[in-house]
This record gives sequence, C-alpha cells and structure tokens, in this order.
Amino acid sequence: MGIKKKHVPGCSCCGCPSYTDNFNRTDSTSLGSDWSEVVGNWEIKTNQLYEPGTAGAITVYQNSVTSNFMTVGITINNEVVGGIYRLYLSWKDSSNHLVVKYERTSSTTGQLTLYSVIAGTTTELDTLTIAVTGYDPRGFSACIDNKIFIAAVDDDALCRVFADPVTITDGVYGGVGHGNIAETYFDDWSIAQSSNGTNGCPPCAYCHCGVVSQPKHLIATYEGTGLCDTLDGITCDLYLEQCGADWVWAGDISGTCLNLMDMELTCNGADVTTWLLTLNQKFLVASNGCLPTTAYPAYPDEGSTCDPLVLVFTFGPYDNIVQMCPDGCLPCGKSGPANPPWTTTNYTITITEAP
Repeated sequence: MGIKKKHVPGCSCCGCPSYTDNFNRTDSTSLGSDWSEVVGNWEIKTNQLYEPGTAGAITVYQNSVTSNFMTVGITINNEVVGGIYRLYLSWKDSSNHLVVKYERTSSTTGQLTLYSVIAGTTTELDTLTIAVTGYDPRGFSACIDNKIFIAAVDDDALCRVFADPVTITDGVYGGVGHGNIAETYFDDWSIAQSSNGTNGCPPCAYCHCGVVSQPKHLIATYEGTGLCDTLDGITCDLYLEQCGADWVWAGDISGTCLNLMDMELTCNGADVTTWLLTLNQKFLVASNGCLPTTAYPAYPDEGSTCDPLVLVFTFGPYDNIVQMCPDGCLPCGKSGPANPPWTTTNYTITITEAP
C-alpha cells in the first residue's frame, strides 16, 4: 500500500495531508480497499495510477476527511495537448460533488474550470485560460473551504471567492478522473482536511508574497505623528474579496474619526514592492457639503517584509490641497474649518496577518 497519514487536528488545509497514496505497489487491476472505481478500468501500473482510456473515468478515495472542506492533489504523468484531467472534492455521490477540470488546450495554454454538481445538475462556476509550459509531470490540486474554491496547476491558479459558498455538507470524500480516450497516468495522490472550515485554504494556491502564502484576513494599524496622533492604534480589518490575476483585500473603517475612509490592498505579484494600498475618501451627506476627492495610493516602504508579512505605508508629510470638506473627513481626523490653513497629513499604516 502507499503511504497514509492520519489527520492531525489544527493543520491547515494545504499544509498537512490527512492521507496520501504514492501507488508504489505491485501492478494490479485492483487499486485496493482505499479506492472505489466509479467509472472506468483503473489499475496500478509501473507504480502509477493508470486508466486505459475511458472518457469520464472516476475513482474515489474511500478514506473520508471530517468535513466537506478539503484539498486534494495529484500529479499528471503523461499530459498531452487535448488532455482533460479532473479532481473531485466534497464528494457525496455521483450526483453531488464539486469538480475541477484542467484541459491542456495547446502547447502553450491550458484551461481551469470549476463546477458544482448538485442533485445531478452540473453548473459551471468559473473558468480561466492560463499559460503553461512543458508537460509532465505536472502538479494538479484543488481546495474548498467556506468561501473559496481553488483550482491550480504548477504554472497558474484559478480562485473563486463566493458570496455564498457551495456546500455539500455530507460530501467528505475526494477523487480523481479524466476525459481522455487514451492511456492516462497519475501519481502521488493526497487529500487533506481544512482545520476549521473557515481559514483552511490559502487565498489562492500559489498566491504568495515571496514564497509565503498569505491569509484571507489581514489587519491594518494606523500610527499618526504630529497633528495626526489621534490616529494611533486605529485598525481596519481587510478580508480577501478577489483573487486570480489580481488579489484584493478590502475593508472600511467605522466608528472612529476615520469612519469616512475605506481601504483596499492589491497584490499582483510575489514581490512585496508590488503591493498597492489605496485609501478612498467616501461621500459625506449633502448637508455637510463634502465632495469626493482623489484616492490616496501608496506602495510599501523599504523594510517591508513577506515572512512574516509586514507592510509599512507612509502618507505625508504633505498638505491636503485637494481637501473639499472639513478636516474631520481627512485621515488626521482633526476638527477644523473647510478653508485654509489645511491640516498636514503625516502617518503610517502597517499591515500584518490578523491575530
């Protein structure tokens, strides 16, 4: 039998396998008791998982995890242009599960697609054309938690953030399949359990700062200097809202002198200096006579780090010559007239992983 590891409580979705199978055993037309062959003629062949070419072939791993939140992974060992490869998550039965499809569409491109199958009805949730290089072996993985559904291959990833997650509460199995009419080889299966169903998956597979996957919940902390000292200690929770080509965390501040500001953090690369923080001043009610102003954008200062994530953004010192409303609308939060002299802005925002 291949190696199997029992679930360890507290492990993250993508960091601690519940079970693995490397298929390093004697050639056989039976996969063993760990697997159920739903469609196709699956075998162990030359220490790999093999299927001779039954389009729509599926085999499901029989060791369940403890909830429908999980990650599954496999290696594709003989990828070809036109090849279709599938992973199954939250598997209850053939009529209720989630599917990730990877199709090698050309020598330089592929396509990742997410599906739900509920009561036998298949719904496409999202799709992405990606650039791929080379061929096998290629890692192929997928992850689902209470908000995020991820498909990933070695070159790229598709991540869908749901307002309302797809849930199959009693779907606790995972599996693998393909859509080919030719021999198909896989290797190195794994299935892992999300630790709590809420923060189990990273925001995107391969969504990194440096080499470190970032969490879905970040926290921004203000520090003011001079006339901005009233900002000290004000925080803003930033939650992942979008991932894919750009990854965006967003939040807005309420109940403080900054209750007219919202914040957006965008990462479109692994280099910490490519992250962008934007503060947007909101509208005041008409009776206050406030007009919108331009946003305040900034990139991290030198000394910001990826591991642990510490991004430091400096605003000021400069005069807010675009001020169109009382000083209370501005980040310093000081009361004062809408006319000059303006209040000088001078403060920093530090973003870290939320505790």
